[in-house]
Amino acid sequence: MRGTAFPYLVVVFVCLAAFCSLGVEVGRVLVARGELQLAADAAARYAVTGLSDGYIAARDRALAAAAENKADGATVSLDPTADVEFGTWDPYARTFTALSGDARDDATAVRVTARRTAARGTAVPLYFARLIGRASFDASASAIATVAPKQYGLVGIDYVKLWGNSTNSYWSGTGSANGNWGGIASNGDISLGGSASVVGDARPGPGRGVSNTNKVSGVSSPLPAPLSYPPADPSPYTQAYNDNGRLPAGTLSGTDFHASSSGPVPGGTYFVHDFRVDGSAVLTFKDPTVIYVYGSINITGQVSTSGNLPKNLRIVTVRDPLTNAAPGTISLGSNAALYADIYAPLSPLTVSGSGDIYGSVVAKSVDMSGSSAVHFDVSLRNADGGIRLVR
Repeated sequence: MRGTAFPYLVVVFVCLAAFCSLGVEVGRVLVARGELQLAADAAARYAVTGLSDGYIAARDRALAAAAENKADGATVSLDPTADVEFGTWDPYARTFTALSGDARDDATAVRVTARRTAARGTAVPLYFARLIGRASFDASASAIATVAPKQYGLVGIDYVKLWGNSTNSYWSGTGSANGNWGGIASNGDISLGGSASVVGDARPGPGRGVSNTNKVSGVSSPLPAPLSYPPADPSPYTQAYNDNGRLPAGTLSGTDFHASSSGPVPGGTYFVHDFRVDGSAVLTFKDPTVIYVYGSINITGQVSTSGNLPKNLRIVTVRDPLTNAAPGTISLGSNAALYADIYAPLSPLTVSGSGDIYGSVVAKSVDMSGSSAVHFDVSLRNADGGIRLVR
């Protein structure tokens, strides 16, 4: 009788061990996995901050950040080849595409995987589970961090044509100009003619080219992946939440804005169809202003921005809120300087005359003639570099 109880005791003991493993060691594995996730997050974010210095510098940052973390009491160690990947992030498909070789220097995203595995001799050890044949457990966590695409002073998504024009950069806080951040970019070709010059990079789309690369001070190789500039969303300013009622009398006809004479305009957020400033007009925006336009833009007069700070005047073209039709063209023919941040990925842009643009420009296409220049205001870059965890 006594001997018959022994098998039952063994079964009970194994069951108790299994329950202990479930209650204690599963919790331990989950905690370790959470610690690995924190390490991966930190490593990916810190690596992204070093992308401007090349992928090797960024990889070193990932290794250093991971090593400052522990998982299950042990320092997190990354394999620099297998655990730190460089690539691009598609925000629409939410997919990471890895790059290899020197192309990694053009990465805009980093994927870090922190692991504790039996293959590396670092798996999370188990004790109660040994009684049921499991001595360790593999744990891993992955994080992807990305940075907003490198900002350029001038972007023509379909193409860029400059004839006699130039680009460089400046800092609006001091007015210091002629900096070397005046890069331009496109998904198509970049054509530089006459006395055009680019103080910065000129990056055409994948498989496309730059004419007269001798006019470019920086890099002129094709981009590793197409640029993506999604259309802006003007809501909730399409209806009652805009400041159209504050516009000066006589400037708004229906939903079209037309300034034929000089005068001040209060700051606010405006939503109009066409936006037109005649050659004899001097339009002065007294405070920070955003203008959403779902028609065309034609500026031959002078537009004065509060403090001459491009961040204080944002001009955005958007789709028609009722028909979803694409916005019209942008024509800038003024001989006066325009301080503005222009975001118009659906609108072709034509610039003539001698009026310089201070700020930044994103348009569907860019045709520039005359002697005007684009001076990229480097203060428009995101303060944190646009770094964010996406997965």
